[in-house]
Amino acid sequence: MNKEFKIGLFAIICIMALIYGVNYLKGINILSNNRDFYAVYENIGGLQVGSSVSVNGYKVGMVSDIELLVEQNQNLLITISLDKEFDMATNTICKIVNQDLMGSKGIALVLGNSDELVAVGDTLISGIEGSLQEEVN
Repeated sequence: MNKEFKIGLFAIICIMALIYGVNYLKGINILSNNRDFYAVYENIGGLQVGSSVSVNGYKVGMVSDIELLVEQNQNLLITISLDKEFDMATNTICKIVNQDLMGSKGIALVLGNSDELVAVGDTLISGIEGSLQEEVN
């Protein structure tokens, strides 16, 4: 092998390691196959890409994308990537909740009791938990 080939191969390996490392720090595992679900909201109240998705307080995934739907009254389409394998009923509610007192947002899945199960790529029922101030008022 000549010197240029070794340097090129080393550079390609370094770039691939950098891409994997950056995605790992974001919380995205590019080697696992996640299941994506969607929810539509009018207002997400500060929810961000990378926020956690939990079921009964246990983290099962993260928010992978937020997209503005211009043609649907400026609603927001949230993409949820779940890395844990479990069944969800069709009446499962995807609720935006406060994770701590500082106001950081996350998603809590409130599992439903329907006999029908959602398929990968389906849109879940959306909901928003009231803030502490709203509950006091």
